[in-house]
Parts: sequence; C-alpha cells; structure tokens
Amino acid sequence: ENVLTMMAVCRFAAAAVALLSAVAPGSCLATPSRSPRTAPSRASPSVVSRSTALRAGASLLASSVVLGATPSPAPAKVSVPDFVKDQMGANADRPFDVGGGGRRNGRSGYLNQCPSKRAGRGCVSTFDDPYDSSYVPPWTYAPSEEARAAAAKRGQEVATKSIDSAMGELVTVLRAQPDATVVEARDRYVLAEFRDPNFGFVDDVEFLFSSDTPGLVGYRSAARVKGGDDKRHRNRIKALRVALQPNGWTSVGRLNM
Repeated sequence: ENVLTMMAVCRFAAAAVALLSAVAPGSCLATPSRSPRTAPSRASPSVVSRSTALRAGASLLASSVVLGATPSPAPAKVSVPDFVKDQMGANADRPFDVGGGGRRNGRSGYLNQCPSKRAGRGCVSTFDDPYDSSYVPPWTYAPSEEARAAAAKRGQEVATKSIDSAMGELVTVLRAQPDATVVEARDRYVLAEFRDPNFGFVDDVEFLFSSDTPGLVGYRSAARVKGGDDKRHRNRIKALRVALQPNGWTSVGRLNM
C-alpha cells in the first residue's frame, strides 16, 4: 500500500510540474500582465499559447488525481528525491532470509519460506506450504514425457541438459531484464536483484537447482521492505518462465493434494 501511495503522489507531482511549467517565468500561477490603463483587445500569440498549455496541464493534473490514474500521454519520468527513495527502501540491506542453506556435503539444499504476512513484505516461494497463498510451483528444464515419446518414435534420444547449461540459460534471461542485476551464480544457486527504476526499492529473486530431482528448479522472490503484495512477484516470475520456454523450461504445476 505504501508503494502504491507513493507512486500516486509522484504522478500527481509530475502533473503539477507540467502545469506550473506553463506559467510565465517570474510568476506563480500568474495571468499574463496587462497594461494598467487599457486591456488588449485580443490575446497575443504568446498569451494564447500559454493559456492552451495551462488547460492541457490542468487536464493532466485532473487525470492524475482520479484514482491515481496514469495520464495519457504519460508525463516525463519523475526524478524522485533521495529522501523519498530512502523511505521506499532503496538503501535497505539484503535481509538475512535471502540465501537459503543446506547445500553442504552434497545435499540439495533449500530456499527460505516467505516471511509472515504480518511483516508486510510481498513474496512468493516454491518452498512454502502448498496450501499457502504465497506458494508457487517449481520449474523444470528436463524434457517432458511427450518430448521423450516423440523422440523415441523417431528413433532418437532427447539430450539431457546439465545444471551448468541450464544455469547459463537462466542467467542470460535475467541479464536481459532491464532492472535486474545478477549478484551470484554458483553452486547451483542464482541470486538477482530487481531494482524499481523510479523509487529504487529492491526485490531479491533467487533460484536453486535441485541435485536430488534432475531438472527441478525452486525459486523465491521477496521484497526487502514492507509494501505491495505478491502480484508484482508473480508477474515477474511468469515473465521469466515465458522467456525460458523456447529452451524447454516449464512449470511443473500445482500438486494434487
């Protein structure tokens, strides 16, 4: 909710700037100056242009106020002050619950579950309880049974993809995302930071390649600070999976329980 509120405030501010920029320099919402004795019989070209700009700015401002709607056409990108970014968590440290564990002595390991809903941090994780709303099913890059059957009819075998090869495909897709930075990619684990381009807050998105179940990939996407809901994370995960589909990646789907 805090994130959405701040976005609406900045849209309002951008519209207000557009309105004020149409006013003549040296005045604050001032009307064009007139002679103290006589008013001009018709508006000068500069006055007409300014009044037209004012009406356009007012329309933009009104459209920004109503339900926080995005004006059309959209205003120029807003330069958000640093103190606002700080309030939005742009400089927040990475939480202790990022990184998972259990990958020692040949064990497959795990990623953490999502924090309590009371923490207010949007999050989805394949390691949550399947009955929780924050649960999402893992991915697989292993060939499907249909692909294996089709290859068998042709007298062929489907090549088995290695973990290193699959990790390379994932890292390539992550690096193609405009707001993502790959922080770590080793030991079957990948960590990327997604930073909001306007407010600077960060979501930590991590992936773990299973050593127990060939082709299985678990993941977790979580906000660093309070604000928002799970929708942003679900949309991001879906977009990444769609980008990986040409390489044979797919969701395993929810378990029937």
